[in-house]
Amino acid sequence: GGGGGVDSSTSPSPSPSPSPSGSPREDATLHKWRRMLERCPSPALWKTFVADKKNKRKFTRRVRKGIPDELRGIVWPILSGGRELLLQNPGVYESLMLYESSEAELDIVRDLNRTFPGHVYYMQRHGPGQRALYNVLKAYSTYNASVGYVQGMGFITGVLLLYMCEEDAFWILVALMKGYRHEPMEGMYQEGLPLLNKYLYQMEGLLESLPKLKNHFEEQNIVPTLFCSQWFLTVFAYNLPFQMLLRVWDMFLMEGMKVVFKVGLELLAVAEEELLQLNFEDLVQTLSGKQTIVQNINVDNFLKNAMSKQITDKLKELEELYKNTNANT
Repeated sequence: GGGGGVDSSTSPSPSPSPSPSGSPREDATLHKWRRMLERCPSPALWKTFVADKKNKRKFTRRVRKGIPDELRGIVWPILSGGRELLLQNPGVYESLMLYESSEAELDIVRDLNRTFPGHVYYMQRHGPGQRALYNVLKAYSTYNASVGYVQGMGFITGVLLLYMCEEDAFWILVALMKGYRHEPMEGMYQEGLPLLNKYLYQMEGLLESLPKLKNHFEEQNIVPTLFCSQWFLTVFAYNLPFQMLLRVWDMFLMEGMKVVFKVGLELLAVAEEELLQLNFEDLVQTLSGKQTIVQNINVDNFLKNAMSKQITDKLKELEELYKNTNANT
């Protein structure tokens, strides 16, 4: 069944407009970002810029502090590699959207009302938001027919379309799915969900850092599949309040899926006391529910704690274990 919608009071408007009363610190941040973008006006120049280790570190720090809302529509396509793909493929999106038909059309239409049903941009049946969503998903399902259309893609595309035109959103989707910068996400959506299964296995291993919770989950028969599939498939679009979600996406586009692991672990850590009191039914409700865990939380502190987790080596080790366990199947 469809869960509740995203609370539209915390959602950005479809075309985010800078607030006239920006604080001096916000203005300074915006100014810094604008200067940086002027130095790297093209994807090629940006690539050269972040190829330098020192630049990359500085830039990663800046992204972790949050990309100014009015610049996300410019920065996200550059970070993800989507803008580069768009420039290499002029006219491709338009012809896919206009002239190709897709086997997935009915599935896409059926799911439109379930994608951010509470968000003002997507509420109206056949309104501009739903039309844009349909166009991009249909185009993608013909562009990458071996994967086609899978429901989680609607949430990913839905976040992108709040900040950019259809063509930009389409090429970011391609960049994410095909692994232009990070591990190809299409592995989560393919037959047998190979990549998702690996992530769930890794997540289970990482729970060792929360031993009390891990034991409690085991006693209550709670496995990661029950609560964190959505985290990976929609990059939290299904689970987090918008203001936090956007900050997570800034980092995810820059740093890849390890961001989802870190944020997921911090969500569990923050909620640990509450979760330890709950039984199976309530655990499933709370963990898959929306926003309950992070309702009144300081986003900056939360993300700082999440991103300070050292999990890279552990993820590698778990990946090796997973490969060896599944080599014979």
